[in-house]
Amino acid sequence: MDLSLKSGNSSDLILEEVFFTGTKTPQGAMYFGDQYFKITNNTDKTLYADGMLLIQSSFMTNEKQDYSPNIMGTALSAGAIIRIPGNGTMYPVKAGESIIIAEDAINHKDFNPSSINLSNANFQIFKEDSDDIDNPAVPKMVNVFEKW
Repeated sequence: MDLSLKSGNSSDLILEEVFFTGTKTPQGAMYFGDQYFKITNNTDKTLYADGMLLIQSSFMTNEKQDYSPNIMGTALSAGAIIRIPGNGTMYPVKAGESIIIAEDAINHKDFNPSSINLSNANFQIFKEDSDDIDNPAVPKMVNVFEKW
């Protein structure tokens, strides 16, 4: 797979929001099923999300790790890669609009009234061999790579 990196500028899609902290249930427990990404078109023209990659680093900055050699400051080690499907013109994002990629594209209020409804997300992260809930109305992200 050929990859190219782009530096952030005002002519591309931006990762506007990463919601990973979860929400508290009325009983005070944490609920993490409602995680999502919000990607926004911050330009004045329609852009296409097809083929956009989201890469999770395997470097965990919230845990002390001793890497030898320590390359954390100069390199990225991918722990997982997911890709928006499409052929280049299937998923337009109009100027000023956003798309949502949900961990589980369901109405989370059914499980936690303090949560949100993600059943109308644009995409879902779905893994066949997990407890993920598949919403057949929401396209699945392509799992390119994950830790073995």
